[in-house]
Amino acid sequence: MKTFAIWALVVLNAVLLGGVIYKYLPENYAQAQARGRPGDYLMIPVDFAGARSGVVVIVDSATNELSALMVDENRSVLAAQPPIRLQDVFEGRRR
Repeated sequence: MKTFAIWALVVLNAVLLGGVIYKYLPENYAQAQARGRPGDYLMIPVDFAGARSGVVVIVDSATNELSALMVDENRSVLAAQPPIRLQDVFEGRRR
């Protein structure tokens, strides 16, 4: 009976030690990827001669990128232009 009580106390101490260690471990929080500051968008509707539908030009001043969206009526989809870095355009660099 003595050995059973000793082993029971050893197991109890191990469980208590595990609880104390678990309490002081850092918590695992989910963290989103930081992009810097949120985008500051300027959207400009534009009509081009020869185009059936209008174009929306989007300028993101946080990343200095320009993009455009246009509705493709033939395929019924929204066509997007890949972003262009404005810094490259103003400095005369090509992509």
